[in-house]
Amino acid sequence: MDAVTYLKEKGRLTKHCSISCEDCRLGASKNKYDFACDNFEQTYPEETVEAIRQWGILCPEETYKTKFLNAFPNAELRAKSIEHIGVCVYDVFKIEPKCLTEFKGECEKCWD
Repeated sequence: MDAVTYLKEKGRLTKHCSISCEDCRLGASKNKYDFACDNFEQTYPEETVEAIRQWGILCPEETYKTKFLNAFPNAELRAKSIEHIGVCVYDVFKIEPKCLTEFKGECEKCWD
């Protein structure tokens, strides 16, 4: 796991440190060393990264694409690309698509 992925997953796990330490996988009550998360991370970086990696596998990030495919598992996708089914994220979820401003017509980015 690279550093950027680690930091993103850690932020997602901890909700950017807004969850209680008792509920956090990195907190003293959950790591076998009884260290506060920052000490655990500094003293045992390999174990910290592995804990985050394992959590990421167990709790993958939910995207509009995964929600759509859970609802419509038989949707035909070509090359695993949502844009080939001809549906805009706005039409399904009624969120404002970023394709006209930020993503410049790249449907895949909205779905992910």
